[in-house]
Amino acid sequence: MTRRRPLIRIANAQLWVHDQDEALKFYAETLGWEVRADVTMEAWQFRWLVVAPPGRPETGLVLMPVPGPPPASL
Repeated sequence: MTRRRPLIRIANAQLWVHDQDEALKFYAETLGWEVRADVTMEAWQFRWLVVAPPGRPETGLVLMPVPGPPPASL
């Protein structure tokens, strides 16, 4: 009897973007991808944005904002 190894799957991949709205427009309007999640976390000043090709519920592309420069030292 042979043992099968569990299949490893990547559910989400991250893509760093300078402008989430511009990236969303490209993926949704130009490529026809679906928005899977678009949640703003006010307390953290963070937006979780996930898009994916239609008909592919197991995958997603997280459009992560490029962090700004660190605060200046006092």
